[in-house]
Amino acid sequence: MKISKNIFTSKTTVICLLAFFGILAISITLYGISMKKNFGNEIAACNQAASNIRFSCYRKTINTHYKNNIQGLLSAIKNEKGLVFEDLKKDTPDISYAVFGTNCHSFYHSVGDFIATTSDQDLDAKIKMCSSSCTSGCIMGLFKRTALESNFDNSVLDKFYPSCPDDMRHQCAHEVGHVLHDKYTTSILGVIDPITENTFNLAPKKTYAYVTNKNPDLNAPFEDCKKLVPESELAYCYTGIGHNLFLFSEFSKDGYKQSIAECSGTDESHKGDCYSFLVYRIGINNATTKFLSKKYEEGISVCSDITKTIGRPDLEKHCYLGIGGGIGLFIDSEFAGRDINDKNFPTMRAKIYEQIYSCDKAPEKFQKDCYTGLLGTPVRKLYKTFNLEIDMIENILPTIDNGFQVVG
Repeated sequence: MKISKNIFTSKTTVICLLAFFGILAISITLYGISMKKNFGNEIAACNQAASNIRFSCYRKTINTHYKNNIQGLLSAIKNEKGLVFEDLKKDTPDISYAVFGTNCHSFYHSVGDFIATTSDQDLDAKIKMCSSSCTSGCIMGLFKRTALESNFDNSVLDKFYPSCPDDMRHQCAHEVGHVLHDKYTTSILGVIDPITENTFNLAPKKTYAYVTNKNPDLNAPFEDCKKLVPESELAYCYTGIGHNLFLFSEFSKDGYKQSIAECSGTDESHKGDCYSFLVYRIGINNATTKFLSKKYEEGISVCSDITKTIGRPDLEKHCYLGIGGGIGLFIDSEFAGRDINDKNFPTMRAKIYEQIYSCDKAPEKFQKDCYTGLLGTPVRKLYKTFNLEIDMIENILPTIDNGFQVVG
């Protein structure tokens, strides 16, 4: 199977990407960001940056305030209650995700990346520094950078899932899928690191080999998932591959066409999974933002258009499962870490109800898929905490798999 090396090895592509993001971010003030001395304020400012540079903005801010001081950073995160949660602003109708997902998840990715490049302790010690907040973004960022620093050494990758805390197993399997795609194609950090350096003047501490496989092979990540995670975690590992495909499509001038072409070149045994988990991630990171911005028809079009392009209308349900999951992850990033009291309970309840109910805007035949995805997130707990009652959810709750979790 041949994979186009257009985005993987072309220096021209990287230069074009840097030029594109340079135009987007000639000045951070273009996004209304006024960089202040307070760490919390600066992180809040990064939340408003263009989605593709938010991770880099978080990473730079962390380094500026806590260079070589991991414990100082972890204390700051703990003390800055609600530090990275996304505030819905009435004058900002368009909701977008950062490069790895919600702002909260992407922020914790940058925390994990910082730990990986700052601490000289072993992997187990670094893992203990990571919380499971915001769907375990920290451990994902840690694994991603650690894999790259080891040149995707098998002995290092072998340790990832076994070293994972029990409450992060699904998330770890997901990140294993990410790093396997990086290993057999090229590392997504090869696109992101130059943005961090050129936009925020934060260069990597060392020179990396972002491309370690001379013959890109999209079958290999699926095969290696079977070696590195238990069979019960395979689907989660595959979601990581699908997520990486999505990430590269976000940086490619050909968009989803690039990822679809790559899936079409896989063996028949992997093709269905490749398409399914790509569509699922498009639902989470793309169509979801349309639903949250009340642009329901646009979100519906995202799902129908991508499955028509692939020629697999039967996969459309995966897009709506992703929309529900994406809505749930967004709600979690908004409310899960906040204090609930008599004063804010009514307002929070109304907002959560409104966002959950977005699934009713999906075509009727896909509403169950949307609500099922939503219940695979921490919103399942919030739904009960706020005494909400939606008929579709009440019907699904007794039948949904307790182990199902939306990851990444």
